[in-house]
Amino acid sequence: MSIKPGTMYYDKIQQRLIYVPLKGEKHTGKITAYAWASGLIEFGKVVPDGAVPVITGDESRVRELIGVWARHSRVSDQLLVPGVPEAPDQHEGMDALIKFTNHITREYVEH
Repeated sequence: MSIKPGTMYYDKIQQRLIYVPLKGEKHTGKITAYAWASGLIEFGKVVPDGAVPVITGDESRVRELIGVWARHSRVSDQLLVPGVPEAPDQHEGMDALIKFTNHITREYVEH
């Protein structure tokens, strides 16, 4: 079975999604998933100005959870906060981001 680096697959034995790192990409230590006003989710050790943190934690686990629960773009490899891109205003977009952040945090803590 050939799995494309930078993607995820479901491991039937572990019964969870596994992230396959890109060549040279290391997944050790902590990372933060953060979102932009557009709903775009990115990862990094530092949250850039203008972005809002979603969750910080073990890199593999954070990438796995975001990969499962985020909306996947149909035209690229981008991950989006559900409800943010189509929100009619920033208040509703922020409500969607808060809901998503709370859900991801619960999943991270409980599993």
